[in-house]
Amino acid sequence: RVHVIGEDELVNKAKIVTEAVFLARDLTNEPANKLTPQSFANKIQEIFKDLTHVSIDVLDERELESKGLNGVLAVGKGSVNPPRLVIIKYKGDKGGLIAIVGKGVCFDAGGIHLKPTGYIEDMKMDMAGAAAALGAVLLAAKLGLRVNLAAVIPLVENIPGPKAARPGDIIKMFNGKTVEIVNTDAEGRLILADSISFAEKELNASTIIDLATLTGAQIVALGHRIAAIMGNDRELVEKLKKAGEDVQEYLWELPLPDFYEELVKGDVSDLKNLPSPNSREAGSIVGGLFLKNFVEKAKWAHIDLAGPAINPKEWEWMPKGGTGFGVRLLVNYLENISES
Repeated sequence: RVHVIGEDELVNKAKIVTEAVFLARDLTNEPANKLTPQSFANKIQEIFKDLTHVSIDVLDERELESKGLNGVLAVGKGSVNPPRLVIIKYKGDKGGLIAIVGKGVCFDAGGIHLKPTGYIEDMKMDMAGAAAALGAVLLAAKLGLRVNLAAVIPLVENIPGPKAARPGDIIKMFNGKTVEIVNTDAEGRLILADSISFAEKELNASTIIDLATLTGAQIVALGHRIAAIMGNDRELVEKLKKAGEDVQEYLWELPLPDFYEELVKGDVSDLKNLPSPNSREAGSIVGGLFLKNFVEKAKWAHIDLAGPAINPKEWEWMPKGGTGFGVRLLVNYLENISES
């Protein structure tokens, strides 16, 4: 908690922003045995319980099945802790809905493609995108921004078990497309894809921004201080880049070229979640191209923040562990919309 002396409006705003960033950091650092899909959903409800103009829905595994959110179900079915989908709605205006989709893998063991030592230890943090999405909506509500906003947060554990998804399984996604699971450790794009489709089709979102610790390739390309951004709308991408630059949460755009589309096209299905089980080609771009197939008419941007969301060591003002990257970037973007 941040304690501030005085009533200055700017100082009070700084306090609110800081507390939201610290919340995202704390959630990201929370041990996986304390932050399961259900306990995370409970925490979200507790955080927002006293805020006006905010409503929360939590879909359990039965509701996920009835709605056809099979990407979320496939990733989460190996764990004894079943998946959830949390929808946080903030109504601050009469305009179009902006949806923020945050990847919430509460622990990512890799599924049957089990992660090795050296890669699995920090996987309690694979829900940093969900924490950032939550923090951004919380801030928008507390600041009273004139925007209509929804956070769509899929919560799963990707763990091997008797019911876990297998390599070669084919699932029918929420939007009707079929996907072959080539590698169970490329799970984040499956839950994001369903959530993006859900945001557009069920919530009628006109703008969708997703945040995810999606690929190690992003860290290789850009390190821990710059996130990758891709999208289908030039203006949206540029506004997000500028919003990030203003608060020192930097974004670097990667292309989504047509000639790489073949890397996600399926042989026995519409799509596959990786070109091959051990594919390393254009890793972050391939993740973005896969997600692009689940957007129809909405303006969309994908932020791969695998590096900036999780710090391997302390630097300057940034602590080791969860950083809360994305919260200030998104709120700056939303403030610009609110003021215009």
